[in-house]
Amino acid sequence: MTRFREGGFWLRVSGEFLLIVMGVSAALAADRWNSRRVGFERETEYVLGLRSDFIDDTLQIQSSLEGILARASAAEALFEWATGGPPPENIADALFRAGDDGFLSLTSPVYSDLLQSGNLGIIRNTGFRSAFTSYYQDIDILIPQMRQLELEGPVRARAVTWELLPFDPWKAGSFLDFDGLGLAADTAEVRSRLRGDTGALSMSVAASGFQRAVLTGLLRQAREVIHLADADLARRGPAP
Repeated sequence: MTRFREGGFWLRVSGEFLLIVMGVSAALAADRWNSRRVGFERETEYVLGLRSDFIDDTLQIQSSLEGILARASAAEALFEWATGGPPPENIADALFRAGDDGFLSLTSPVYSDLLQSGNLGIIRNTGFRSAFTSYYQDIDILIPQMRQLELEGPVRARAVTWELLPFDPWKAGSFLDFDGLGLAADTAEVRSRLRGDTGALSMSVAASGFQRAVLTGLLRQAREVIHLADADLARRGPAP
C-alpha cells in the first residue's frame, strides 16, 4: 500500500513537472513568434520608409537635372553671344537661367534612423541593404563635389548675369514670365560685360556637365533601390 501511494505521488509530481515544462515551452514559443512578428513588422516599416524616401529622391533629382540642363543651355548661349555669336532668343531669361543654382538636398530620415539606432542589420535582404547603403555613401562623396563646382562656375556666372537683370532674382522665383522684360543696361553693354567674364560662363557649362553625369548615375541607383524594395516587399507576404 505504501509503495502504491509513493508511486502515485511520483506520478503526480512527474505529471505536474511535465505540465510546467509544456507551459514554459509554449510561453517561449509564443514569445519567439511574437518577436519574429514584431521584427517582421519593423523591417517592413523600414523598407516602406526607404522606398518612400527614394521616390522623393528620384523626383528631386529629375527636377534638378532639368534645371541644370536649362542652366547649361543658357550659359552656353550667353557665352556664344559674348564671343561673337547671335544673341539668345530671350536675353533676360538666359541671364536668369545661367545663374540658377540648382540646389539639391538628398536626405533620408529613415536611413539616418537605421544608422543612429544601430538597426541597419534589421534589413535582412543583403542585396537591398547594400544598394541603398552604397547610394548614400556616394551622396556623401559626390554632393560636396557638386557644391564646390557650383561655387567655381554657376555662382560666379550668377554674380555677372543677375546684375544685368532689372529685378531681384532672389525674389522672382523660377517661373517668372520673361516675355517683353527689359534689361538693367542696353544690349551692347550687357554683351560687353558678359565678354569680360566668359570664364565664369564656360565654367558654369563645364560644371553642369559633371553635375548631370553625377545626378544621372544617382538617379539610376535610386531607381534600382526602388525596384529592389518592391521585389523584397513582394516576397515577404503576410506577417508570421
